Amino acid sequence: MKLIVSLIIGAAALGIIAAVVFRPCLFPRSMYVEVVGDTVLREGTDVPVTLQVLDDESVPVEGATVTVTGLGAGDAGLSDRQGRVTLYLNVELGAHRREGYLDVEATAPGCYRRFHQDDMIKVIAR
Repeated sequence: MKLIVSLIIGAAALGIIAAVVFRPCLFPRSMYVEVVGDTVLREGTDVPVTLQVLDDESVPVEGATVTVTGLGAGDAGLSDRQGRVTLYLNVELGAHRREGYLDVEATAPGCYRRFHQDDMIKVIAR
């Protein structure tokens, strides 16, 4: 009986240790991305869009990987000390489309949750 109790306690302790070692961040913080400037872009080549990554206390997040995808375009970059990154997109809507949308995703080193928002940036025809 003592052996069984010891095994159960040992297994529980090992599980807790493994959880801490393999997932050191028990309570990840939220972060979000804002578009700096206009959230509506015109289609074209090398269209700049500046984004800022902030944590749940509105503090800039440095080193976050920000990715913008959609409409056959995509670009990614790392945020600077101010949490900002400027990406250059080649966006074409096609012959019969007047508007479309781009998705934004951000991940950061450390203890942050992944951010993803569909249709965050609107693109309109020239």
